[in-house]
Amino acid sequence: MFNFNAGLCELRSIVELHLQQNVFSGNLPSCLHNLTSLQALDISMNHFEGIPNTLSNNTSLEQLDFSYNNFEGTFSLSSFANLSKLQVLHLSGCTLDIQTEDSSWQPTFQLQSLKLDGCMINKPGGAIPQFLTHQYSLNYMDLSDSGLVGAFPSLLFNNNSQLKTLHLRNNNLTGHFQLPGYHRNLPLEELDISNNNCDGTLPENIGSVFSELGYLNMSGNHFEGHIPTSIGYMRILQVLDLSRNNLTGELPTELMSECQSLYILRLSDNHLTGDIIPENMNLTGLGALILSNNNFGGMIMDALLRSSRLFHLDISNNKVTGELPSWIGNFFWSFTLSVSGNFLKGPIPTELCNLRLLRHLDLSQNNFTGFIPSCTGLSSLTYMHLQKNSLMGPIPDALASSSDLVILDLGHNQLSGTIPLWINRLMKLQVLILGGNNLHGQIPLELCQLQDINMLDVSQNHISGEILTCFATNMSFGKKSILQDKTAFVVTTDGPQLYTKGNEVELLVKNKYLSYVGGILQIMATLDLSGNRFSSVIPPEWGNLIHLHSLNLSHNNLSGSIPNSLSKMKSIEGLDLSYNKLSGMIPYQLVELNFLEIFNVSYNNLTGRIPDAGQFATFCELSYLGNSGLRGQTLNKACNPVSPDVPLSPTTTVKEDDSAGFDVVVFLWSFGMTSFVAFVATILVLYINPQWREKWNDFVEWHLLWWLL
Repeated sequence: MFNFNAGLCELRSIVELHLQQNVFSGNLPSCLHNLTSLQALDISMNHFEGIPNTLSNNTSLEQLDFSYNNFEGTFSLSSFANLSKLQVLHLSGCTLDIQTEDSSWQPTFQLQSLKLDGCMINKPGGAIPQFLTHQYSLNYMDLSDSGLVGAFPSLLFNNNSQLKTLHLRNNNLTGHFQLPGYHRNLPLEELDISNNNCDGTLPENIGSVFSELGYLNMSGNHFEGHIPTSIGYMRILQVLDLSRNNLTGELPTELMSECQSLYILRLSDNHLTGDIIPENMNLTGLGALILSNNNFGGMIMDALLRSSRLFHLDISNNKVTGELPSWIGNFFWSFTLSVSGNFLKGPIPTELCNLRLLRHLDLSQNNFTGFIPSCTGLSSLTYMHLQKNSLMGPIPDALASSSDLVILDLGHNQLSGTIPLWINRLMKLQVLILGGNNLHGQIPLELCQLQDINMLDVSQNHISGEILTCFATNMSFGKKSILQDKTAFVVTTDGPQLYTKGNEVELLVKNKYLSYVGGILQIMATLDLSGNRFSSVIPPEWGNLIHLHSLNLSHNNLSGSIPNSLSKMKSIEGLDLSYNKLSGMIPYQLVELNFLEIFNVSYNNLTGRIPDAGQFATFCELSYLGNSGLRGQTLNKACNPVSPDVPLSPTTTVKEDDSAGFDVVVFLWSFGMTSFVAFVATILVLYINPQWREKWNDFVEWHLLWWLL
C-alpha cells in the first residue's frame, strides 16, 4: 500500500496528484501543506477520515476533490479562504457538517464548479451559503441533499451568466421560482430543483430564458397553474419532469408538437385535463410518456404512433375512454404498458402479443371483457395486473411461457375453469392473486412447487377438496423477501434510469381490502382461501407458517379442531376461521400471538372456555358469535357499534354459499366491530405500556420509510 508519510512528503514539486478510487484510509497526512506547487488534488472515493483542513496554505491549488470519503465532524469552508486560484471544489457524499457563515472570512477564489451534494450545510438551520453572492464564474453547482432552507436562490441566475448545471434537489427550499428581471437567454443545460417546497406558478418566459435546457426536473414541489407555452421553445429538451405538483389545465400545443427532442416526459400526479393524447402530438423522439394520476380524458389516439420509439407508457388513473387500440402492438420496444384505473372497455387486443420485450403489463381496474389473449411470446413478462375487469374464460395456457413472472394478479374477474397444472412453471412467482372469480376444482399439488410465494389469494371462488399441508412445508410465505416492484422512472443527468417501485397489490387483510405498494410488499405475507368449499381439517403443519401476517380460511366447510400449533405463527396479525364447522376448544396457547389484532371464529361448533389473556383480552363478543358451547367473560363484552352497511370490499360483493350458512349482515357487523374494538384496545395498551409504545413507534416509522422510498 502507498505510504503517505514516506512518499508524498518528498513530492514537493508535484503539480497534480490523483489518488481516486482506492482504499486509502486514515487522516490526511499533515505534510500535504508542504506541496506548495500542487494545482490539482483528487482523493475521491477512498476511506479518509478526520477533517480535511490541511491544505489552507496551498495557494497554488486550482482543483480539489474530496468526494466520497469518511470525513466527519464540523468543517468550516473558511479554511479555504486563501486559496485564491481555486476553481473546482468537490465534497460530494461526505458526512461533514459544512459551515459557510463565518463572518470573519471573505473568499478570495472564484469557483467554476462547486459540489457539496450529500453534505449537511450550515446545520441545523440550513442557511443558503452567503458567499455565493460573491461568486460570478460558476459553471456547475450541485447542493442537493444538503438540508438547505429558505427562499430559492434566484441570485445564482443574476450573478453567473455562464451557469450550465444547477442541482438543488431534495432540500427544503421555499417560495417562488423567479428568473432574472431582465430578459436574456441563459446557457443553462441542466436544472434540477425536485423535491423541495417551491410554490407559485411557473414563469411564463421560462422557455425563452432557458432555451438551451436539455434536462429540467421540477417535480415534487407545490407549483400550480398551467404549463407555460414557452416550454415549446426548448427545442433540445430531452427530459422534462413536472410530476407531483398542483398543475392544472391542458397540455400546451407547443410542448406536444415542438419539443421533438424530448425523450422522457413525466407529468404524473397533477390535476391536468384535456385529451390524454392530443391530435397535434408530434414527439417523434419520445421514449417514455408518464401521465398517470391526472384528470385526462378522451381516447388513445393514433397520434401516439408518431412516437415510434416509445418503450414506456403509463397513463394510469385518469378518465380515458374507448378501447385499447390494436396498433398498440406496433411499439415493439415497449417494456412497460400501464393503463390501469381508467374507463377502457372492449376486448384486450391480441396484438399485445407482439410486444416481445414487455416486462410490465397493467390493464387493471377498467371494463375489459372477453378472453385473456393467448400470448406465447411474452417470455420477458415480469408483472401482469389484469384485476378488476370483466374478463372471462380459463386462465390461458400460454402464460406458462412467461416463466419470469413475479406478480400475476387476475383477481376479481369472471374467470372460470381450474387452477392450471402448469402453474409450477412460474418458478419466480411471489404474488398470485386469483380471488373473486369462478374457478372450481381442487388446488393442484403443483402450486406447492412455487417456493417463493409470499402472497396467495384464491378466495371467493368455488374451489373444493383439502387444504394442502405443503403450503407450510414447501412455500415461502415471508421466509424470503426478494420482491421487486413495478418499473418506474428516475431521471438523472446520466440519462433515464430504471428502478423498481410502485407495484400495487390489493388484498383482504384484517377484514379490510388494503393496497400494498412498494417496499411493504417485500415483508407482507398473506394467505387467503376464504369463500370456497374446502372440507378438510386445518393441517397442524400450518403452525410452521411463522412469517405469515394474515390467514383467512373463513366461509368454507372446514372441520376438526383448531390446531395448538397455530400458536407458533408469531407474526400473525389477522386470523379468520369463521363460518366453518370447527369443533373443540379454542387452544389457550393462542394467547402467545402477541401481534394478533383480528381474531374471528364465529359460526362454528366450538366449545369450552375462551382464552382471556394477551391479545384475547381485547376481542369482543362478535369474534365468537354462533358457538353455543363457548363460555367466558368475553361473550358479555359488547362491541362498539359500527355502521352495518359499510361494505367489506369497495369493489366486490361476497358470494353467498348455503353450505357455509352465510349471513351478510352479521358478517359485516362482526368484522367491523371487531376491527374497531381492536383499534381502541391497541391505543389503550400503547398508552399504558411505554415499552410497547416505543416498539410500535419504531414499527410505524419503519413502515413509513418503506412507503416513501
